[in-house]
Amino acid sequence: AEQSMLFAKRNARLCLILQSSAFLYNNNSLKFRKYFLNKYNVSQIFDFTHIARVLFDQRGDIGTLALFAENKAPDKEDIL
Repeated sequence: AEQSMLFAKRNARLCLILQSSAFLYNNNSLKFRKYFLNKYNVSQIFDFTHIARVLFDQRGDIGTLALFAENKAPDKEDIL
């Protein structure tokens, strides 16, 4: 996630497809999650973990999320 933001132009909008357990559910990623959310403007996070098998057939055993972020400092609005 961090590498994508570093390569993006200033104010660029990105949609990152990530493994949800690594970003949302792993307690070891708390430090990185706080850093990322405080550095970039994250507008939305869609967690597809519970519908992975519907989206990706029987091979959908890996929880996935879509994270929408802008390469700029966070604004004051809450994440939707």
